[in-house]
Amino acid sequence: MISLTPSFFVVLLVVMENAAVPTDGKSDRILGGKKASITEFPSMAFLEHVKFNGYYSCGATIISDRWILTAGHCVEGVHASNVTLKVGSEEKGRGILRRASRIIMHEEYIHERDHGLVNIQNDIAVAEVEKPFPLNDFTIKAARLATQETDIPLGNFVTAVGWGSIGVSITS
Repeated sequence: MISLTPSFFVVLLVVMENAAVPTDGKSDRILGGKKASITEFPSMAFLEHVKFNGYYSCGATIISDRWILTAGHCVEGVHASNVTLKVGSEEKGRGILRRASRIIMHEEYIHERDHGLVNIQNDIAVAEVEKPFPLNDFTIKAARLATQETDIPLGNFVTAVGWGSIGVSITS
């Protein structure tokens, strides 16, 4: 059984506090990164789903052989059967694919828009997959999550991992 306990929030808050987000309005990717291999971050997953107006993708983290952790806004309003997860490779067309069987959003998830301002709170969700991931120590591994007892001192550096650009090209 998976429950959204504060330990999940510690991991995400530390990462989000230190993520570099572009302010040019043309990209929503983390900048200043470098290309990485799945063997460096074997708990990384690629989440994709279909909505009425196209395909959407997000990053996710493997937390067990049957569950992934992702941002709530990535799966908001999406039926689990429309969510596919790819693990085990950073290359397009490679890796292990799994379909989600259910999605659990944080009970107090909020995503509001008001006059151009966006308010997102408790932006976290988990998804269960229909068939377990074939975990190993090299390319498909569950992340070690912090517990409520874990003390993460203020000012510690963390690594934000995701799919996307490592730079921005601006065209006019």
